Amino acid sequence: MAGLNDNLKAAEKAVSYVKTMLPLGASNVAEDVLLSGGGSSACVLSLRASYSDDIKYGPQTDNWIERVADAAEYVGCGNCAEQCAVALEFLLLPTTRIEALDFMGFDPTFFDHQFLVIGREKNSVANDISTWGTKAVICDPWYPLFPDPKVNRRFYPAYEARSKMRGYLPAGERTLQVLGRWDI
Repeated sequence: MAGLNDNLKAAEKAVSYVKTMLPLGASNVAEDVLLSGGGSSACVLSLRASYSDDIKYGPQTDNWIERVADAAEYVGCGNCAEQCAVALEFLLLPTTRIEALDFMGFDPTFFDHQFLVIGREKNSVANDISTWGTKAVICDPWYPLFPDPKVNRRFYPAYEARSKMRGYLPAGERTLQVLGRWDI
């Protein structure tokens, strides 16, 4: 049975994997744009232009995740959706020992951001983080390190979400949606 520390380790490995597979990073993270000399912006623009309509407008199914992850890995960049897809594929490998995985997003009419939750209790309320349980971990490989690189905002216990996911919480909590769930 996976506990909080197991879920934190899985999230850390997933974030590391994403950063290795998508070295250019995101087009909407200033540090990635700066470090890539603008390459991340051009890369994501090209990547998103290459998507078919079913990727752009369709539901985020297993097939969507696989296609988006493969495309992002091929070009080496992606914003939150692509980074989540790559992390999802990594976390769903049989060697990863987690019990539940959620692909989460805010209602895009309010906030356009997606992230993962490892170990959310099955009967918890998606838009009430306080119900997710003590083993739930946020995994958000996209999240910028700056302005405070000493504070880890890429993986942490879900009960820290309100202080670590600034800009989205607490205002956006009521708009959280489960885009996909895997009970492993």
